[in-house]
Amino acid sequence: MARGIYKRGNIYWIRYAGLDGRTIFESSGSNKFKVAETLLIQRKQTIKEGKQPEIKRISNHTFSELSEKYLSWVNGRQKSARVKGHIVGQLIDTLC
Repeated sequence: MARGIYKRGNIYWIRYAGLDGRTIFESSGSNKFKVAETLLIQRKQTIKEGKQPEIKRISNHTFSELSEKYLSWVNGRQKSARVKGHIVGQLIDTLC
């Protein structure tokens, strides 16, 4: 197996050094070794060109945003929605 490619479960992941020297771990999103190998070559090429590859970041959410989404989802789906709404309301008062 090539250096910088490893498998987690059924998905291949790649590992390479960024422009600042930090190790970057990235999922290839595929269970095929060739796809991961191609992605690793692309990432190393962009680093050689002096560019940092763009990596998707997950945006941060506040507890109150997530609780609103949860309460709108649970309402009408479960009998205990009223109780859960009360519990989440208390958590919001405590945490926020």
